[in-house]
Amino acid sequence: MNLLVAGATDVGLVREHNEDNFAVIRRAHGARQEVTELQTLEMDEAGVLLVVCDGMGGAAAGEIASAMAVEALASPASSIEGPVVATPDGLSDPGLCSFARGLRAAAYLANRQIFQAQQADPNRAGMGTTMTAVGVLPDRLVMAQVGDSRAYLLRQGLLVQVTRDQSLVNQLIELGQLTEAQARDFEQSNVILQALGVQEEVEVQLSTVALCEGDRVVVCSDGLTGVLTDEEIAHSLGHAPDVASACRDLIELAKSGGAPDNVTVIAAQFTGGTLRAASPEGRVVYERWWLDEERLPPASPTQFEVTAKSPSIPEQSTVGRVELLFSAMVMLIVALAGIVIATALYRHAPRVECTILSPEGHPIHLNGRDTGVRTQSGGRTTVTLPPGRQRIGRGDADDEQWIEVAATKACVIQFAEAGP
Repeated sequence: MNLLVAGATDVGLVREHNEDNFAVIRRAHGARQEVTELQTLEMDEAGVLLVVCDGMGGAAAGEIASAMAVEALASPASSIEGPVVATPDGLSDPGLCSFARGLRAAAYLANRQIFQAQQADPNRAGMGTTMTAVGVLPDRLVMAQVGDSRAYLLRQGLLVQVTRDQSLVNQLIELGQLTEAQARDFEQSNVILQALGVQEEVEVQLSTVALCEGDRVVVCSDGLTGVLTDEEIAHSLGHAPDVASACRDLIELAKSGGAPDNVTVIAAQFTGGTLRAASPEGRVVYERWWLDEERLPPASPTQFEVTAKSPSIPEQSTVGRVELLFSAMVMLIVALAGIVIATALYRHAPRVECTILSPEGHPIHLNGRDTGVRTQSGGRTTVTLPPGRQRIGRGDADDEQWIEVAATKACVIQFAEAGP
């Protein structure tokens, strides 16, 4: 398969500095590929990463955070692959699962490095970055998402968002508190719920989709999606003669719309190889990939309900807006208070040193999530854990155990000598 790719970034019309970073990374050797103009890359089994990171925390700090995230994904750690285990969700390729685990582990590494950097330097306090990383394999995409940068796939004129924003506004949409139309005018649309480096732990959402001949993909920061509608993105991406032209057109459209934020775009097209022709049955659908994770239960019904009112009755329309604003503000206050309290409790909770006895090279999971830690040579690996009942796993869900971590006593976790 051939990958035609281009990328571009622009400071926009309001910001003084560009805190975005983007990269195209050849995973076979961890090298960044400069792609400001159209390039054709021949795919191999190792794959290619298309990465867009949108930094925050002030000019210098935001630039540093987004650059650190890109470097973590390009480092040898991004090629770390977990053990080959049974594949979930009907995906039959163990190599695909291993690729996704490595991509997620690299995101955890980036989060840890940025968090430690901002804790060590008061001038970088609060810095962080979003991350959308699209792994391109010979016939499939694997997305790793943190924050509200996005990836879209265009097939036969239909544009589908193949990531989901980890943002307050998207949460309100999923809870039925906002419609898509109302969300565009929502005052708190810039509030995100996850970012690399802001807290010690981060949720990385995976998704995947099979590719077809001629598919085009856009990976972008919210400087683009905050200005352009999906319809405008689809039209520009679909009508551009090539993906380099699409990048330039999209950035110019954002600037013509005011471009209040930095704008970054990577565009790619896929041709050749074993790609099948697109068909009506090959419709693109977003579905989160719960790889090695427990599926979360559906969100609890909210006590507030926004009812669409007829625009022909001004009094009802006004009431609907008041209810919407009140509902959104209450949820915002609750969400922010919960984050502040949880973060404070977590940071000040005593941490307990535990020794893991296991042969080297196995990923360590805590309560079903990959910690990014691998067991070390010599058979002894030291980790710090919060007190309480914890589920520690090595490799896969069949090789884990429950332990009670006492706040006043170090612990030892013994795994069998056999591999997971």
